[in-house]
Amino acid sequence: MDVNREELTKIKEVLKANPRGMNVLEISKAIKMHRQSVAKYLEMLAISGNVDVKTFGPAKVYYISQRVPVSSMLSLSSDLIVILNSDRKIINVNDRFLEFINAKREDVINKDFNTISPALDFEPSIMPNIADALGGKESSIEAYFKHKGNERFFSVKFIPMVFEEGQQGATILLEDVTKEKLIDLTIRESEEKLRSIIEQSSDGIMITDEKGIIIDYNRSQEALTGIAADQALGKFAWDILFPILPEDSRDDKTYKRFQATCKDILKGMRPADRYQEFEIRRPDGTIHVIQVSVTPIKSEKGFMAVASFRDVSSHKAMEGALLESEEKLNIIMEKLHAGVVIYQGESIVDVSQAVEWMTGYKRDDLAKMKFWDIVAPEFREIVRQRGLARQKGEQPPTSYECRLISRNGEPRWMELNAGYITYKGEPAGLITFFDISERKKMEENLKESETLFKYTQHIAGIGSWKWDLVSDRISVSDEVYNIMGIPMVSPSVSLDQFLSFVHPDEQATVLKKFYEALHVKGKFSGEIRIIRGDGAERTVRVEEEVTRDDSGNPLTMYGIMQDITEDRRMSQEWSQLIDRLKDTNEELSMIMYVSESVLNAQSLEETLLSILQRLTQAMGADAGAILLKENDRINVKASIGFNESAIAKLSVPAGRGFSGTVTASGEPLYVEDLQTDPRVISPVLKEMGFKTALGAPIKDRMEIIGVLHMEWKEIHPYKKVDMDVMNIVADRCSAAVINAMLYRKNKKLQLQSQYKTTKGF
Repeated sequence: MDVNREELTKIKEVLKANPRGMNVLEISKAIKMHRQSVAKYLEMLAISGNVDVKTFGPAKVYYISQRVPVSSMLSLSSDLIVILNSDRKIINVNDRFLEFINAKREDVINKDFNTISPALDFEPSIMPNIADALGGKESSIEAYFKHKGNERFFSVKFIPMVFEEGQQGATILLEDVTKEKLIDLTIRESEEKLRSIIEQSSDGIMITDEKGIIIDYNRSQEALTGIAADQALGKFAWDILFPILPEDSRDDKTYKRFQATCKDILKGMRPADRYQEFEIRRPDGTIHVIQVSVTPIKSEKGFMAVASFRDVSSHKAMEGALLESEEKLNIIMEKLHAGVVIYQGESIVDVSQAVEWMTGYKRDDLAKMKFWDIVAPEFREIVRQRGLARQKGEQPPTSYECRLISRNGEPRWMELNAGYITYKGEPAGLITFFDISERKKMEENLKESETLFKYTQHIAGIGSWKWDLVSDRISVSDEVYNIMGIPMVSPSVSLDQFLSFVHPDEQATVLKKFYEALHVKGKFSGEIRIIRGDGAERTVRVEEEVTRDDSGNPLTMYGIMQDITEDRRMSQEWSQLIDRLKDTNEELSMIMYVSESVLNAQSLEETLLSILQRLTQAMGADAGAILLKENDRINVKASIGFNESAIAKLSVPAGRGFSGTVTASGEPLYVEDLQTDPRVISPVLKEMGFKTALGAPIKDRMEIIGVLHMEWKEIHPYKKVDMDVMNIVADRCSAAVINAMLYRKNKKLQLQSQYKTTKGF
């Protein structure tokens, strides 16, 4: 339908002249226009707001609109308003919008909306919604505006409209909600921060509403009580906490009193409870001492409650242990076989009883001396310097050997282990020492025996070797190099290097016999032709024997070699030598068998067990074990508190599990909870219900040779004095092991050397 503006004007004029209203027929007669055309124009005027219509039964009566002009309405609104026609050209705007874009009305009227830059800076873009409004679809969005540093949030409405001429248009209403949005974002950020603080708190946190129903319950509270959040949320606080009180505290009277206390807090009738302590029994059966602080928070409906929970079980245990520590230290200082000296500055402040009988000085005499006065003159200055430096926080060597001079002037060798402690609130030095005089004598004897053994080998012309099949290296004696006619380059060679001296015609046969001895026969005896370094061909006799592990796998091949070239030319002497060698083998086997029996009577296990019994009693431990390193495993040598089945399971590969970790690191190790610590791979410790373990390495100088560890069935808090004691005892174990090893080795070498010398080798 074409719009005739003159006809529209006539309809509005006639309605103005008849304020009481007119129907279509009356208007048609008054302006002499077909009533269908009048009806169409009236519908258009009603849509555009120029005409109002009222219905009386089937009849409609039209009135000229009494509304406030659009321009006036636009000025009254606090929103930003833009009216667009179907071509997106701006028909009208209010003053608020002009202020927002910093423009004059004549600069924007009849301009394309796309050319107004702020329209393009909304996120998300408002252009798709404008297109929908021009198509007759109303919508609204929330958009973020940023332009030249101006940041705002708007709630935008897009309203379709029709102009008087019937053209489609759209009104855009932009409500500035920046203030509300920023407040909302601030509130959300605060809530997120609060939520993060609650979740990251190491204390358990529980929040209830005004009725006592739990509305927040963090992860630390789950770990502390053993009750999951989904089991606690939505339930009354007293119904969650009361069941984990100890059984002897749970009865109807206590429950009602506990419930009443919680309700009084929620009513604001009780002040905040600060650091109340009580015991709980977790679902896993463990008992913990909990420290609780409850704070009521005023709300619109009453009082909410915020409760923080902290597990102070370890602190309580430490307080009790602290009271016992001095008593235990005194017991250990008196009973320990190692000498222990505590000094501050230059003065000795305490000593163990062992120091008295080692030095011959009484405790009162030692208290008047400087800690280096009992050291031999040649070691005195270094002991003084290191002892003073240690108290200043420096780190001089902690383990070394020196000589002490006893009261009667007798020098005695000692192995010192020094450390830094706090004694009665002041820095102090701690020295433990072991009498190694006997070991020193045995080492000297061993050196003499080894020298004698090498000399005997040289005189007899017998070399020896050891083939370690794990490393595939062959350790050879000096005499092997003499027989080969080459200078000694290295104490060990590879199999290929060893075979390179065998005559080329016999290399394949010798290699075959070696492997037959390893995998089938276990022994090899025969003659081999070799080519010396000077090119001379010689004949040697070789004797070999293989040792195996429990599974029958070969571990080591031991062998001896003797140059018999000259003896071959002397048949009579050769025959006598053969007889002597046979006698030698029989007598040697007999002597070695007797020697081993005598040496085994020196029971290292009994010594270690005695040490272990005293240590577990002094430390109040439930179990303990001493393990020694053997090849690639750590095996039990003495134990207390473990049955036979458990002892068999305690041995672990070197470098794994609790004991393996100590041997690998060479450092003491404290594990508070064996049930959860991943370093404990042995199931026997968990199965026997042990909680805490403390381990110390057993060292021979810098080499780790074993592990000493204690176990407790309850959580045993870490105490430095326990670790110091463990290190002292571990050193004693080391001394016992080394002394036993040296004794056996020295005895064996003496017997071997004596026998070979007697037989003329």
